[in-house]
Amino acid sequence: MMIKPSFFIFLLGIISFDSYATMDLQSYKRQALIDRQTPGRCVNPPHIIDYYHRIDFAQSHGLITSSAASWGRIAGFYPVIDVFDYTIVAVCSFGARPKLQQY
Repeated sequence: MMIKPSFFIFLLGIISFDSYATMDLQSYKRQALIDRQTPGRCVNPPHIIDYYHRIDFAQSHGLITSSAASWGRIAGFYPVIDVFDYTIVAVCSFGARPKLQQY
């Protein structure tokens, strides 16, 4: 029995779906709560312009929904995006951003 190449494309699409999924409002709030309660996760506040750019970037690239972006602007939480795979690695308050890991 031979497996068709279209099956592999379908399978690859299913496997990679999670990494490109849009974060909705509930997920965004939940991640903000987790990151806020994790000591040392977020430090050093960004500049106010950078704060809004991060939210706008995430929304324009489909990483967060418009309701998550609106809540983030109002509540003071912005996404921290991995520059290599464009996933949200943290949701920090305007007063802090993720600490770089020491290697």
